[in-house]
Amino acid sequence: MKKKKKILGWQQIIICIVGLATLVPVLSKYLSLHHKYVTEVKGIQSLKKNNKYFSRLIKEADTPYFVEKIAREQLGLMKKGEYLFKIITPKKNVSH
Repeated sequence: MKKKKKILGWQQIIICIVGLATLVPVLSKYLSLHHKYVTEVKGIQSLKKNNKYFSRLIKEADTPYFVEKIAREQLGLMKKGEYLFKIITPKKNVSH
């Protein structure tokens, strides 16, 4: 029977150093890519949520209620025969 040659202690250390030297950059790259992946997934989820909101808004824009609301609130328009009343409160005179 032949005896197997044992790897000496310093050879084991060299093998570990070479292994770590190749593993560290790969692990660093993996963590960097994983972070980018997580960020992109969160971005996609946010865009899907916004897409649902804007799709609903587009559907609402076709209703007469929505058109009237925008005309009144943003454009300051009124229907024919309506009157606008503004209540003005007098400013209090503050004397010393």
